Amino acid sequence: MASNTTAIPQLALEVNASPRLSLTLPYDIEFTLRRIDDDSDRPCIVRWSPGVEAFSAAGLELWRHTNHENGDSLVRVQVDYSDGAKLAEATPRLVVQGREPFLCELWPGGSGGHVRFTAPLHERYHKGLIEGERYDLVWPGGEVAMWDWGTKREHVGRELRVDAGQPPLHVPAGCRVSFTAAAEAVPWPGRAACEATDGFLLANVEERWWRNQHLWQQENGAKRLEAIAERERVPSTPFISTTLECPSTVIRGHSFDVTLKVTYEGLVSDTHKLDLTHRCITFHTYDFQFPSGLREGFRLWHQRRHETSISSHDDDKWVEFNIPDDEAFLIADDPPVVVRVGDDLDNFVTLRVGETWTFTKRFDWSSLPDDAVPGDVFSLVFQGTTVDWWDWGSQEHEHRDTVVKLPCWIVGPVVDPTDNGGRPRLVVPRSARTAEFTVVVSN
Repeated sequence: MASNTTAIPQLALEVNASPRLSLTLPYDIEFTLRRIDDDSDRPCIVRWSPGVEAFSAAGLELWRHTNHENGDSLVRVQVDYSDGAKLAEATPRLVVQGREPFLCELWPGGSGGHVRFTAPLHERYHKGLIEGERYDLVWPGGEVAMWDWGTKREHVGRELRVDAGQPPLHVPAGCRVSFTAAAEAVPWPGRAACEATDGFLLANVEERWWRNQHLWQQENGAKRLEAIAERERVPSTPFISTTLECPSTVIRGHSFDVTLKVTYEGLVSDTHKLDLTHRCITFHTYDFQFPSGLREGFRLWHQRRHETSISSHDDDKWVEFNIPDDEAFLIADDPPVVVRVGDDLDNFVTLRVGETWTFTKRFDWSSLPDDAVPGDVFSLVFQGTTVDWWDWGSQEHEHRDTVVKLPCWIVGPVVDPTDNGGRPRLVVPRSARTAEFTVVVSN
């Protein structure tokens, strides 16, 4: 599909970020690759990503401001690109399937004339920054070697190459972002241990989660995070209930499965009572599997049973234990992908009144306290969640052609529409029962 004309697309890059960089939190940078006015009204596709183009040796330059008698000046900071920290790799050949990472479609002008990526500053830039110093990240200019005229759809099944014969596209220099490096006033106690085991970038993510939770607790009087209550359901939305099931005993040192059952009971009335309806619903399952709110998701309570204890069962103290996050970390800067709800049976489900969708979550032994011993009792509860996307109707009929946008890694929250199409929130309260199990030794 290469063009014989001498006209080529004209591109420009913009970068935006906060003027304050925390030394121990993710520093997100927004990149906007824009198609500017040129001699062609045709669309084009280009392969560009922050991981390859921005954070490589040929990408962003780091400069530090220094104060001298003659005024402020800039000194180039040498960034180590041989430290082994993995970056995305550019491929010289690519067979287009429609969901390729970093493959963008750009139209001249209008809303289709640009694409935005958000990515955290790579650790090879971030780790060496000095508190109180001011820096500039400068785009020195670059080239896009893999591109062609046309749309993604037109290229499905075709191969793109960096040596296809057309000249590379130039992305001019000129954009920059300035920031001052700052340390957090109160250090995170778990920082050193997390960074030693999981690395710098993941420790930044974990610290942000800890600080958000800490701030929420401060603003709410440091009270315990209460589960989502039934009264928080929204009238005229689906009445969803959840129950938990797990083994009654768990062998010390072994993983175990917990089953969450999600049942569509009917419709929430204005009095928050159940009103049966025959309308089926379709919803996104992500918030049941990976709930992100501070009040949402699974919570674990621990009751130590000492053999020498003389207290009664009712007097034993239950202590909440923070379940560690799943050890998964992903940096991906490809634009969101369009997903057809009717075809995606992995991330969307349809239920009719009385039907149940079941989800099984595997808990590793590391999810329990290190000092758990045989005889200890645990109580697991699902605090509830709020579903990011739902609608009336089934995948087979009403939503056969409904499209939404998901992150490029697919298993993530719906990013478009952001407001669920104007429909009210679907609030799912705490599970009806807790699931209890006792730690035992292997026979």
